[in-house]
Amino acid sequence: MIDKNIYIISLEFGVRHLDKGISYNQLIEHLKTMDISLQTQHEKYFHVWFYKTFYHHQISNSLRTSNSFYNDPDQLKPYDLEEAVLTHEGFQSYYDFVELREARESARSAQKTATRAIWISAILAGLAVLLQIIQILIDLPYSD
Repeated sequence: MIDKNIYIISLEFGVRHLDKGISYNQLIEHLKTMDISLQTQHEKYFHVWFYKTFYHHQISNSLRTSNSFYNDPDQLKPYDLEEAVLTHEGFQSYYDFVELREARESARSAQKTATRAIWISAILAGLAVLLQIIQILIDLPYSD
C-alpha cells in the first residue's frame, strides 16, 4: 500500500536527507515523481507547514512568532531553493507515525493469530466431543 499522505511523505523525505536538508522545491519535485500535486488552496498552507517543520536559519524563528506568512506565503518563495533541515518536532512527528504504523501492523498480526487459535480450539473441542460420543457408543451393551 502506498501512503499518499503528503505530510508523511514529506517527513520521510526529510528523514532520508537529515544530513544536508532539503529545499521546498526539491520536496515538490519529489511529490510530483509520486504523482502527487497540491491544489492551489492547499499549497499555501503546505508551504507554511514546510517552513514550520523544516528549519531554515532565516525563516523559522520569525515564522514561529508571527502569522504574517499565513497571510502572505509569497514571502517564503525566495527561500524555496535553499536547504532546510527537519526540526526536532518534525522528526518526533515522523517517529510517532512510524510507531503507530508498527503498532497497527502488530495488532493486525495478533488478531489473525488469535482468530486462528480460536478456530483451532473450536475444532479440538468438537473433536473431543465426537471422541466422547464414540466412546459412549462403544461402551453401550447390545440388546438383542
